Amino acid sequence: MGTSKPFAGVSVMVTRPVHQAAGLCHLIEKGGGTALRFPTLEIEPPKDLDHVSKVLRSMYQVDWLVFVSVNAVYYAQKACDNRLNIPRHVKVAAMGRATERALLDCGIKGIVVPEGRYDTEALLGLAEMGHVAGLRFLIVRGQGGRPLLGDTLTQRGADVGYAEVYRRCCPSVDIESHLEQWQRYGVDAVTAFSGESLRNLMMILGRHGMEWAVCVPLIVISERVAGQAKANGFKKVVLAENASDSALFAALSDLFDPEQHGIFDDR
Repeated sequence: MGTSKPFAGVSVMVTRPVHQAAGLCHLIEKGGGTALRFPTLEIEPPKDLDHVSKVLRSMYQVDWLVFVSVNAVYYAQKACDNRLNIPRHVKVAAMGRATERALLDCGIKGIVVPEGRYDTEALLGLAEMGHVAGLRFLIVRGQGGRPLLGDTLTQRGADVGYAEVYRRCCPSVDIESHLEQWQRYGVDAVTAFSGESLRNLMMILGRHGMEWAVCVPLIVISERVAGQAKANGFKKVVLAENASDSALFAALSDLFDPEQHGIFDDR
């Protein structure tokens, strides 16, 4: 893009939770666009914090700790009185670079993290995850997280436990006022960061909102979510390289080539 403001006149709906949206919103706004903050997930601590703290104390008895998200690191730290002291003998894996950075901020080093795509499949493809028979894993995640990681490690012979350190909730939203504003001023792209955030978005929008939304380009971070979006009628689904803000911004930049700018709304 030749202009210093490549997103001038572009509005992008950012559906990350409130405390994780600032990075991408800043990039969009720095490029001259409008970031429409519309979180489709709320992150809350578990109801039984004492139980979570007890489960986390079992980290002294495991071989591997796997953190699936930045939220997993943050809420695990809170459950451990704000000090995440991981025993030296325990190996640590992170689902992606942002999670790795959160662990580094806690003073944890030697973290195993996949390259390129930051998802369960990439993590399971690492050499370290190939020969795990007899090893004990503790997966730190939100309640009701995706089962693929634990199921696959179990199939490979590992002993797998879970520390579910946070809850994902669907926000309560007065959608009619939002829809009126979006349809009046236009939305050029929508983001979805997980299957759950996409499901919540569809539920919040309802049938009336979805009639409009499926015609707007949707940026997703995995093939799995892309398939889910297409199965629900989204007509243009763009796959970002990974879940990082820079990768999402790059996908948006590719989408809004100057010659194609502005064709997705009624303004």
